[in-house]
Amino acid sequence: MKAYKTILFITAVFTMMGLIGYAIPTDGVIVGSINMIFPSPQEVMKGSVEYTDKPFVDMDQVFFGMEAIQRQIEEEKASAYIKARRKALSHKYSPSYPNDSIEWIFPLFETLEKASEHKVRIIHYGDSQIEEDRMSNYLRTAMQDTFGGYGVGLVPAIQTIPTSSFGQKCSASLTRYLVYGTQDMRMDDRNYGPLGQTALLTDTATFSFYRLNYNKTRDNTKYFNKITILLDEVKRPTNATIVAKGTKITLTANEGDHSITFQLPDSTTRASIFMSGEALIHGFLVDGGKTGVQFDNAAMRGCSGTIFTSINNESLREYYTQDIVPLIIMQFGGNRVPYTKTDKAIASYCEQLTRQIKYLRTISPQSKILFIGPSDMSTNINGTMQTYPHLPKLIDSLRQMCMNNDVAYWDLYGAMGGENSMTNWVNSNPPLAGSDHIHFTYAGSNRASEMLWEGLMKAYELYKMRNEE
Repeated sequence: MKAYKTILFITAVFTMMGLIGYAIPTDGVIVGSINMIFPSPQEVMKGSVEYTDKPFVDMDQVFFGMEAIQRQIEEEKASAYIKARRKALSHKYSPSYPNDSIEWIFPLFETLEKASEHKVRIIHYGDSQIEEDRMSNYLRTAMQDTFGGYGVGLVPAIQTIPTSSFGQKCSASLTRYLVYGTQDMRMDDRNYGPLGQTALLTDTATFSFYRLNYNKTRDNTKYFNKITILLDEVKRPTNATIVAKGTKITLTANEGDHSITFQLPDSTTRASIFMSGEALIHGFLVDGGKTGVQFDNAAMRGCSGTIFTSINNESLREYYTQDIVPLIIMQFGGNRVPYTKTDKAIASYCEQLTRQIKYLRTISPQSKILFIGPSDMSTNINGTMQTYPHLPKLIDSLRQMCMNNDVAYWDLYGAMGGENSMTNWVNSNPPLAGSDHIHFTYAGSNRASEMLWEGLMKAYELYKMRNEE
């Protein structure tokens, strides 16, 4: 028991005894064979009591009894926690945690609860299932609603696939490089940055950022008051001028610099940045406030998650040192499903992912990693759309790979309903997945994210229960 609690307990005991002194008859109270006599307040104040041959209450026994009650309370709390823990782990949308320890994720919640003190950043890597900010958009809003923050977060210099969350344009035809692109889009020095893509500025360009008014656009993504340009390979002085809400600021990056940060006096929904010079632009951090949660979407079309070791570690590390990054989400596997048909191929893929996980840990050792496995996917078998036969085996192997590498695994396939559930999602009203039996609709993405969030919140409830005073 903490010291202040002990003091409060002793104070309460003596207060109770004083009240008893007023209420108890002077000749005592008979309980069984014991006559309990308490000194009156007047006698206590005089410092003397006339003792009789009647037995007094043994205060050691009183304190012993109170300690026993306290122990019972603590035991009941522990028992309640164990029951709640078992229930949270068995929840249908709960991730699988290493060593079946749900406490594995508690450091994440501890960091998120301190988001009111400093910026916390989470990055969501994934394939085309998260394009257009799908899934990330829902999770971002849920995180920011719960722990604070606003702003869309990390966006590329060139947004080739418009999102439903945030609008941006580039006036110039910049050279774009992709680690997950075709060979002619690769870089010899592997300097792609955190998104696995970068753009080369050699002259001038204007970048515009603005809110969208779609019904799908969430309020938290519309506003920002800070933009950081992630740069690399600055060959000559590179100037950047931001114009936003009556504010105009010009800053310069020189050789060796890796970023330019504009802090605006007020939140806004629109800004333009004019740049001139020569440098690689890895992306823009479009953030809100000096505190709160930023949730970054890093969609990589056609990617299987095996490209991180092909990114220069220094260009990655610059991103991971901007803010605290307590969680990396990796959502991959769907692009391998049609081709990974044998046990050997599945094992090889898991080995490749293991190397990527270890590589990311060298860059951001403090980050937890949550791996989201592939959804159910259907192929035509004898004229009907059915689950790929080897998909369940792949999912089991991915889960085991994660457990072996201290990574949490969320079974999207199981959350959907398992075998042949994709057909149900396609045929639902409104449709939760497209006719390709692979990709979610916007409604389906929200449903999938909602299920994951529900599973995470069960762990968060347990975290709060454990930390109750």
